[in-house]
Amino acid sequence: GRGIRMGAKATARKAARAILSAIGSEDAARQSKAICVLASALPVVQEARGVSIFLPMVGSTEVDTWTLVDSLMAGDKAQARKAVYVPKTFPDGEMHMICASSLSELQSLPLNQWKIPEHTDEQAQGLEDGTESAAIDVVIVPAMLFAPSSMKRLGRGKGFYDRFLARLDDSRRSRGLPPATKVGVALAQQIVDSVPEEDHDIPMDIIVSPERVHYPRSQ
Repeated sequence: GRGIRMGAKATARKAARAILSAIGSEDAARQSKAICVLASALPVVQEARGVSIFLPMVGSTEVDTWTLVDSLMAGDKAQARKAVYVPKTFPDGEMHMICASSLSELQSLPLNQWKIPEHTDEQAQGLEDGTESAAIDVVIVPAMLFAPSSMKRLGRGKGFYDRFLARLDDSRRSRGLPPATKVGVALAQQIVDSVPEEDHDIPMDIIVSPERVHYPRSQ
């Protein structure tokens, strides 16, 4: 039942925390740069108009997305500048994606309770939520672990992304748009054979690790 699956996830998260804490910061930085280069070169990313991307937790070992944020916002010869949306979490468990106007705005955001740069309530007022506007074509998704065999992820257990992705796709469907493309980004140590799954877990379309891009097995 659900209790057993929840227990399996808790056990997997504990193991994941041990794996992540053993990754050196230089190793994580080097891998992150490679991941950002691969992700920015994906055709779905190059063709996207709106991209949702998480900002890295300060002091934690996870994919540092700043290089990718920079290239999305700058635009270059290969691709136009994107509308970039970053998460804002709320106490009720909802997560909005706030449209950012500049890289400097993002770099000056205060840290939230999880040490993640995030707009304050005041800053977010009046700014577009890309979930409601369905303007997000691609979502760069974090996780503790990813399993390319199932294209599933193990999140931190708060359920923010599962709820957000479901809401975004509902919003897009109501406008006759296809689902957003979900792109997981993972350090090599975060790629595993399998993760505990539940029915509501939303699979990734693509998983990017430093060495390669993973697609669903059937492709």
